[in-house]
This record gives sequence, structure tokens and C-alpha cells, in this order.
Amino acid sequence: MNVSNPTEMVACDQLFRAVLQRESTAIADKQNEFTNVICAKGYNVSSALNCDICELKNTCTAKTQIDTLKQDLNDLIDKKLKIMNKYAELQDAIKNYLLS
Repeated sequence: MNVSNPTEMVACDQLFRAVLQRESTAIADKQNEFTNVICAKGYNVSSALNCDICELKNTCTAKTQIDTLKQDLNDLIDKKLKIMNKYAELQDAIKNYLLS
């Protein structure tokens, strides 16, 4: 992080908070999309559903959609974790600034 004064630190902190909130909303929306998928076996569809153990996995029309949603969700979570790591760096920079 290349923040050098309190104004930049506050602005970056607010920006990170807004981005993290946006990512959290995107994750929640993606998780909600699972409820729109109909499982041929009648199971409640969620990111925890493992279609690979189902006997209908080769003919199920929902499997592709579920797999795509899972990948999209994992991508969003990975993105949020990267942002959180950068935010932690900013927090360390703020802490170091305040202690100096």
C-alpha cells in the first residue's frame, strides 16, 4: 500500500469497505441463484450439493448449471479473499502510521 497521509488512508479504508460490501452482496446473490435450480432428484440445491455422486449425473440437465454456479461462487470468494488481504495490508499501514 502506498498511502502516506491520513486523508489517503481514510479514503482507501472507505473504498475497501465499499468494495468488500459489493463483493459480499455478489456472493449472497450467487448463493441465492442456487435456489432457482431444479434438481431431478428433488434435493435442495446449494453450493454444498455434490452432483458427482448422483446416479443421474450423466443425464441431469441441472448438473452443468450447478457446476457453473459453484465455479462462479468460488471465483467470487477468491476475489473477496484477495481484497481482504489487501485491506489487511492497508490496516497494517494505518497502524504503523499511528504508532510512528
